[in-house]
Amino acid sequence: MTALCTEVEMRIMYVAYLAVIGVGLLYTLVIALRHA
Repeated sequence: MTALCTEVEMRIMYVAYLAVIGVGLLYTLVIALRHA
């Protein structure tokens, strides 16, 4: 594997990780608003 491939994979995993956190926060906010 080349260094570029590794860097790209790390960036993809980082973006995916942030996306999962963002969706989780939005889902929690929606549930909180519905119960409120």
